[in-house]
Formats: sequence, C-alpha cells, structure tokens
Amino acid sequence: MTTAKNPLVQTFRDGSVLSATAIREAAKAHRLYVLFILPRTGSTWLTELARGTKVLGTPQEWFNEEWIQTSEPALGCLPPKARGTLNINDYVESIVDDAVEAVGVELTINQVRLVHDLIEGAIDVKEVTWFYLRRRDLVSQAISLYRSAASGLFHSYQDIAFAERLNEVKFDGPGILRSMSFLVDCEVLFEDFFKECRILPCPLFYEDLIADPLVFLQLMAKTIGCSVPTRLPSTTLQVLRNSRSVEWGNAIEQSHALDLREILLRRPRLNAGPMLSPGNHGRLD
Repeated sequence: MTTAKNPLVQTFRDGSVLSATAIREAAKAHRLYVLFILPRTGSTWLTELARGTKVLGTPQEWFNEEWIQTSEPALGCLPPKARGTLNINDYVESIVDDAVEAVGVELTINQVRLVHDLIEGAIDVKEVTWFYLRRRDLVSQAISLYRSAASGLFHSYQDIAFAERLNEVKFDGPGILRSMSFLVDCEVLFEDFFKECRILPCPLFYEDLIADPLVFLQLMAKTIGCSVPTRLPSTTLQVLRNSRSVEWGNAIEQSHALDLREILLRRPRLNAGPMLSPGNHGRLD
C-alpha cells in the first residue's frame, strides 16, 4: 500500500510520518507492548480489563481505520481530534503520557500495514514486547464473526435492538466458511509479517482469557515487566456466545466436513502458549 492511499495520512494532516526516534524515547519512559489481534478474540474486553489494572495501560486499537477519524471516545480513549492534534507523533506522545507503567496498542493485520508504512527509521524489536491473540477454536470464532457481521452486533454494550437482530441471523454454512477462510488468511499474513520483521510474539489465546482473566493479565504483566495486578478489575462487557454457536458448530462439522478440513489445513500451526494446552486446531469440545 502506498502512503497516498493510506487513510492514516488523511487523518494526520499535520504530520503522518511516525518517527522511530519517538518510539525509542517512549520506550525509555514506559514499557511498550503491541498486541496483534484477530476479530472475535475478546480484544475489546481485554482493553477494558487492562485499563482497569492501572498498570497495563489501555491497549486500544489506537489506529482503528474508522474510529481514528471521529471525535468519539471509546472505552475512555480519545482519538486524535478529541486530543487536539492531527500529528501522529503528538498523538502517540499523548497516549504515552497517559500511562503509568506500560503502554500498549492493539493492531489488526490491516492496521499493521497502515502503521508500518508510516514509520520512518528502524525500530529495535527488543524495545517492544510483542503479543499475538488468537482463538484455538476457529469454528466458533468464524461463527461469532459471521453472526456479528450479519447483525451489526459486535459488543454487548450496543443497543438491545441489535441483540434481537443477533438472534434473528440464520445459519449459513457457506457464509461461515467464508468467515473461517478470511480468519485463516489474516493469520497467514501475520505469520509472513512476523518473519519479515523477525518478531517472535508471545502467543495468547481467547480461551485462556475467558477461563481465567486475572491469570491472563498477570501473565501479560510478567512478560512486559510491569507491576503484576492482584485483583480482577470490574468490566462492562459480556460474552455474546450462546447455545446457538455450539449448534451451528456441530452443523458445520457434519455438513461441510471436507471444506472445513481444507481451510484448517491452511491454518498456521498453533503454539501452546504459556498457560494452557493448545487442544486441536479447530474446535474445543
């Protein structure tokens, strides 16, 4: 992608070149970490949890292509206009200034490309702690993505009318398989990026976050090297999964077994991660 087509260039009209020097200076003041994310991996809930610890910063999607062009806060986070700057380095500096110990950012694969194109200078990967958040259960992840996209309900704090629309979404095997294929494509692109930049991110999994969020946060803090939280912060978000997700998963395995296998064979291998065993590459029963 050329910078001329990069939407962040238009957003940061007063300066869209992100200086590697500014990142190094930030690393001297705080512990920096990047959380690479995929859709439907609990990343928004994790943002809220991390913010509640007071030490892990707020690993928001600070470069979300749509939100960053608005003036609307999200989970207490302010986009550039609301911060009074349209310069990318000032934007990053203001985020760093808000932190106590650690500063984090969540990046989708598309956001990785957008930000990477704007960095001037070389970044020492050792200055940053890298995490990679995935789901072991790809089938459930694809079902969640399909239902959210079809209904417009991505978070539990949205209007109740959206929740009703979620339940109205009908089973669509090919549509769910397309969601699965998209997720695997994202994972493949991430793996290519990691190899190109010689990054070895710490693997994290949605299933571990759901099973024991406090242990999950403690693991992150220990890996980053900041104070370890001793209690679980209160949050407002809830899991949207219900029994229909399980029913649809069984239906996909029964009616589209060959297509499912073909997609899973393309999926990059899952590392066990530091918390729980990896299970299989598809569903966790």
